[in-house]
Amino acid sequence: VKQIKEIIIPLPPIEEQKRIADILAKASNLIDLRKQQLEKMDLLIKSKFIDMFGDPVTNPKGWEKRKLIEVCKEIVDCPHSTPKHEDRPTNYPSIRTTELKNGVIDWASMKYVNAEEYHSRTKRLVPQVNDIIYGREGSYGEAVLLPDGYSFCLGQRVMLLRSNENICCPIFLWYLIRSPLVYNQAKAKNIGATVGHVNVKDIMQFRIFLPPICIQNQFAAFVEQVEKQKVVMQQSLEKMEMNYKALMQEYFG
Repeated sequence: VKQIKEIIIPLPPIEEQKRIADILAKASNLIDLRKQQLEKMDLLIKSKFIDMFGDPVTNPKGWEKRKLIEVCKEIVDCPHSTPKHEDRPTNYPSIRTTELKNGVIDWASMKYVNAEEYHSRTKRLVPQVNDIIYGREGSYGEAVLLPDGYSFCLGQRVMLLRSNENICCPIFLWYLIRSPLVYNQAKAKNIGATVGHVNVKDIMQFRIFLPPICIQNQFAAFVEQVEKQKVVMQQSLEKMEMNYKALMQEYFG
């Protein structure tokens, strides 16, 4: 406390302080509003899902139920070894549970491997666009859809699911994988466990409901449109945050 009392701060006239505070408050409020809009877009998708398919846990519309192994072409675990990560980004992202955040990839924490390590870790299966990466250990239950244009390999504590697109749309499956329907089945396998874990054999037997593919595709088209709008909003949010940092730098150094 004594040291804090001795800290020197710049102290412009009170009217200037109020002007700066007002500008920063307005900038901060705009950032908060944009974040709220992004949250509402996620709620919009949830609302659309419930409207089209009903509650995923109770299945009030009586959709046919199938095991994940029956609707996926591939369900594979990550190699049981620690990837040899490079000190700088390469063309080969190594996706782990750390990168699975709220249904999207957190690129800020991404690690990368070299070509040799990539080929070693993809011998069994090469990840491709629209594959689902599922966190199976620790904070299990989160999942993302792989975007096009990247050469991913599986890092640690994840598994890959590839849907049979003739009967199961990847976007629909990705949404169900993240829903309470699948999460509750994973949770049931972890009663009494110290560290959460889901193995491949178990997840193959998890059951989901399966509406006709044409209806799944309608939902997927809706999600894609919303996600495009979210990208625009996210870019706007990033600009706002940059502007806020620039103002802080201008006023306080």
